[in-house]
Amino acid sequence: MKSYFLAMACTGAGLSALALVYLALLPLLGKRYGPRGLYRVWVVVLAGLLIPFSLLASRPLMTVEVPQALSRPVAGSAATAVPPSAETQLAEAMQAPSAVQASAAGQAAYQPVRTGVDAQHANVENRPGTATADLTLAAVEGEQSASAKAVIPVDWLSVLAWIWLAGAAAVLALAAVSHLRFARTVRRWQMPCEAEGYTATLKACLSEMRVRRRVALRLCPTVSSPMLMGLLHPVILLPDEELTTDELVLVLRHELTHLRRGDLLVKAGLVLAYALHWYNPLVWAMGRSLCFYQEASCDSHVTARADEEERRFYSETILRVIRRQARTRTALCTSFYGGRNGMKRRITAIMEGRRRTGAALCALALALTAVLGGALAMVEEDGFALPTNAWVHAADGVGTVLLPGPSANDVNCPMGIYLNGTPVTVVELCESSALPEWNSVEGEPNWARVLIAGDGDTSGIPGWMPLRDLVYEKPADTLPAATLAAGEESGFTTLYTLNHRESDVAALERDGAGVSVLGQLDYWLHVSLEGEGMFMLMEDAALSDEADALLYDLLPDRFSGTTRIQYDHDRNLNRLLSIMASKYGENVPMEFWSVEDKAWYGQLEEMYLGSHDHYYILPGEDDLPLEEAEQIALDAYAQALGDAAVPADELDLYSGFYRLGYSEPVYWSVYICEKDTHNILWSVELDGKTGDPRD
Repeated sequence: MKSYFLAMACTGAGLSALALVYLALLPLLGKRYGPRGLYRVWVVVLAGLLIPFSLLASRPLMTVEVPQALSRPVAGSAATAVPPSAETQLAEAMQAPSAVQASAAGQAAYQPVRTGVDAQHANVENRPGTATADLTLAAVEGEQSASAKAVIPVDWLSVLAWIWLAGAAAVLALAAVSHLRFARTVRRWQMPCEAEGYTATLKACLSEMRVRRRVALRLCPTVSSPMLMGLLHPVILLPDEELTTDELVLVLRHELTHLRRGDLLVKAGLVLAYALHWYNPLVWAMGRSLCFYQEASCDSHVTARADEEERRFYSETILRVIRRQARTRTALCTSFYGGRNGMKRRITAIMEGRRRTGAALCALALALTAVLGGALAMVEEDGFALPTNAWVHAADGVGTVLLPGPSANDVNCPMGIYLNGTPVTVVELCESSALPEWNSVEGEPNWARVLIAGDGDTSGIPGWMPLRDLVYEKPADTLPAATLAAGEESGFTTLYTLNHRESDVAALERDGAGVSVLGQLDYWLHVSLEGEGMFMLMEDAALSDEADALLYDLLPDRFSGTTRIQYDHDRNLNRLLSIMASKYGENVPMEFWSVEDKAWYGQLEEMYLGSHDHYYILPGEDDLPLEEAEQIALDAYAQALGDAAVPADELDLYSGFYRLGYSEPVYWSVYICEKDTHNILWSVELDGKTGDPRD
């Protein structure tokens, strides 16, 4: 909607200039050109006001950027927030205390504090520990309170667009109400024309002017002058039956001229222009002038071949048929009466006779409308020049993914994972239909191409990140720590500029030195050492418990796809076994785990232990459900043991779903045990599709 609002504003601005010049020149042009030519010019300008030229023009003559304060919401997200100045240094952002350094100084781990909008969305409890000396609890609370009050996400351009839309709706609603009230009044008071010759005169005029539409003729004492109304079912309304035949002919010719030219459609377009440009006084002034020349051009058409006496008679007829008192009207009708000044100008134009039709003037107006309507384009100001600095800050998680491209497939197959607080350089923004739900505003970018480390301009680790997981203001997140522990005889650990051994050596540091962990790519850790981004093998690092937990939490769900992140398989498997031991007890075989836990372990086996011929997985929609498989197993157990079978309420069932190799067939394995024990009474394997016992 913002784009359409800006487009209509640009169209209105360009054509308002044309309308202003035309209004100023009308007194001079009226001496040279007749009302018909001047009316056509207004119709051309009116049509231009209804077209969003800037959405259609690929190269406007002038582009104006909407002020950043209007085009960007005030918020903490990179998708909406205003970034800081380009002077912000990437190295400064990567500074973070390590666990080793903190321990050596006798300090506790650095306390992460989130303020403002980010604190409200993150919902992360502060970790135990003390804050640094310059960030006391009182200061933090004060900053949070001030930020909570000051930071209100308001997209002022959207607010203006909604106000514009509300104004347009109000204008249309008022026009509709006015028309409905007028139509109801007409229906109440109208009556058929019973005067002799009126119907025959109408038929003769229709035939003479070659009008094939059906037109009704009605008397309505509530109208102030003869008029035409009804886009679909036209009707001519007369205030009384006091017209002579000659007068009636002139009145009918006038109104049928409106009908032939489609003037009611022009009136409808004028109402729409009022709605779209309700804030523009020049459009309302243009409308008044258009209505005058619409009537004057009909006068010119009716009197085109008339002599002076006939023009005088036509002028007198106009004056006789109007009633000057104010009456209820609608914008969707024609009207003989245009006010005292308008009537004076019309009579003058009628008596002056024929003038030039203004074909050249109309052509010039058409060209100027096309040029000026698309001459101006307003775009939302980027507010910064790319590249610019940003930081990872996922409001609903501990970090985000680094992807090879902005696509749905890449989401499930990331090339890296990065923690909150990691500095990046944004080099490009784009909108992708792969994840439309990530858009903050329709049509806005939702992906950022980033560089991590390097010189922050042309070098570094490239990739794509969801724009919603980036912020332009440095968050209070602290990066977790790791310790260099290569274990070489030299006692030093090698750090590289990129994540492969062929890259340049960035540093050679003594084991035990502390680094901050940014993220992970393959078997490589991306770390910060004294504010510089470097890479080291995971086997050369002793991760803190915090870093280990955060990186593990960021690993993509194996059930939704594969990943390029090669986390140490021993670490993954050992972690899972440790979790299962605390859940099920020490030395409990995998056969007694839940279906979900078996499938998780099966995925880890498939990814990290290589080829295998038995993989626990989760059943699909077309597979036999768990409940049916267990019921089939119970029925088989009861049938096999007969009276010796233990009742079902005294049994526990332990099931697993697995496949052989990398494809079907799939099977259910069900172990039937005594309740609250792992004493197996019966076991069965069933076809995963049909439930038939496995051969």
